[in-house]
Amino acid sequence: MSTKMILATCLFAATASAENVNFLNLCDYEIQLFHSQSAAAVSLEANIPTGGKHSSTVTGSAHMFRHTSNPSSTLFEISIADSIFYDISIIVTNPGYCDDYDVCKRKNGTKPGFNVPMSVVPTSNGNKDTCSSLFCAGDDKTLCADAYLFPMDNTKTHSCPCGTSFDVTFCHVNGDNNNGGHGNQEQQEQKELPTIPSGANPDQQTSKLVENPIQQEGGDTTQQEMAYGGNGNQGQQEQKEMPTMPSVANSDQQTSKLEENPIQQEGGDTTLPMDNVDNVSKKNPLQSTNGDVSPIVQDDVSIVAGPIDVRAKYTYSGECAGNVPGTYDAVVDLPTCTKKPVEVNSRVGPLGSSSVSLVLRGPMSVLNIAVFTSNGAYDPLKRVSSYSSAEQTTDNLVFMSNVGVDYSGKGQYGPQSYVSPDGKKATTMATVFNGILDDASDPSTVGGGPSITTGTEINILAGEKCTKETCEGYFGDNDHAGWKGSLMVFVTEVIMFKGPTVDRPALWMLPASVMHSGQYGCNCRGMGPKGGCGELDIAEVIETNPQGDKLSTHHYFFNGKVLCPGGDNFFDRKYNESTTFITIIDDASAMIKIVEVATFDFHLLELGSLYDQLLTC
Repeated sequence: MSTKMILATCLFAATASAENVNFLNLCDYEIQLFHSQSAAAVSLEANIPTGGKHSSTVTGSAHMFRHTSNPSSTLFEISIADSIFYDISIIVTNPGYCDDYDVCKRKNGTKPGFNVPMSVVPTSNGNKDTCSSLFCAGDDKTLCADAYLFPMDNTKTHSCPCGTSFDVTFCHVNGDNNNGGHGNQEQQEQKELPTIPSGANPDQQTSKLVENPIQQEGGDTTQQEMAYGGNGNQGQQEQKEMPTMPSVANSDQQTSKLEENPIQQEGGDTTLPMDNVDNVSKKNPLQSTNGDVSPIVQDDVSIVAGPIDVRAKYTYSGECAGNVPGTYDAVVDLPTCTKKPVEVNSRVGPLGSSSVSLVLRGPMSVLNIAVFTSNGAYDPLKRVSSYSSAEQTTDNLVFMSNVGVDYSGKGQYGPQSYVSPDGKKATTMATVFNGILDDASDPSTVGGGPSITTGTEINILAGEKCTKETCEGYFGDNDHAGWKGSLMVFVTEVIMFKGPTVDRPALWMLPASVMHSGQYGCNCRGMGPKGGCGELDIAEVIETNPQGDKLSTHHYFFNGKVLCPGGDNFFDRKYNESTTFITIIDDASAMIKIVEVATFDFHLLELGSLYDQLLTC
């Protein structure tokens, strides 16, 4: 079955090239090849028998292939644009923020990101740029050193020129010891794929290879090399010939099987596999030790969305999205405001490499908020945080503000504090925001700050407090982590009603580290276009629109040399009705996009096909 292609018209001005990927199965069990594009729900593309092959033609961005529908799987990812970008990923499922393989495993080791050895080999253009072969033999940072091991492990993305084809092999037997190899190359031999007669359907081929186990002296069977699918000492084993399938035979009726001897101890007892075999074995990972086959874990029910009512949209792409290398100065000590440079090479600038927060300023009614993230491996975009004003509920989300100022002048801690339901006073415990941000009470008071000189401000962060693994730069005991990931979607339903005084409502995104050290003091942000660690103005009334009937968007980062005009007074302001802003940070597509829609279902637990519509609208 051919891969279903989704034409990303918003992303490509010209027709993208189509590339061929061959999937080869050298495992001793059938490969269930599942596919997804742009984080949509996965679907079965092909069942590949042992020794079988399936070819797929791919075009466009963000394709993911894996064995089984279970998200805890080894992933092959590929995007086609002006070049071909590809990788293997074994990131654990839903790791949150973690910047190291071992940290990710500790956070969610019960849901690994590996289920089968895999290799990816460009069949042409090898060694051009980073166009090289990738090998992953097990759920181990050494055996799988070529793969993504944690969400921001971005050195593991490789690229080839357009026109390159790939062989993706499940249970590969090539490579060296560090890349899923199997000892001395002279002592091993790769299985040959059986020839399928012209009258047979390769996707339905079910004949299997027949092997003899590896024999030790005395006739005992050993597990040497078996964990990696290798062949041990070639002089001590022999591969049986594949039975010939007549040209008129129905491949569905071919029943030859893999004959195996159990592993024998002295005395003839059968032993179970070694402890480390499960991570790298060619045996069926769904097979339990008693012979029962565990059921496949299915993904959550996918959302098939109807057409969305788009009111307006604005896209930052390429350099305007931040797809340029740069640096910013991160705060590492607050009392002295000591900073150190941080280098960033993300396709969406510094907002794609740090945890982020949303800031909201009145006059505004905030009706609903939802945050969706993917772990970078193109698993479904799942809701991780939410708020409902009508229901007065929050999930993995806290409201804070800069009302906990250290008035000693010594800068012993940042100004972030839990905030009262109206957003105006500091509290010692988290409360549920009442949904109303008032306009400034007395604009004539110089330096009065939010809720006095300007509209009332709050910001949102995740429910987890900061640790060294979840927060960058300086943070205090009361600071919370933001949201981080290579694919994030923030959805906010608001009413920007007419205010009686200043009347400049705003919705914008900042790195969480700005909130931790001081949004209006010592921070990594910088001033004006010199955005430093980044700022995305999603929708705000600015001084160039004294009528206040338009909303603007801007993206500032690094030294401010990349300026993208056109976002001033772009959206129409709705005074008396709600509107929803959907903000997308998509590293794989090198895109930051703001889509204003009339309605949104905040009960969704994952975006499913709705994300495809947002990409292509």
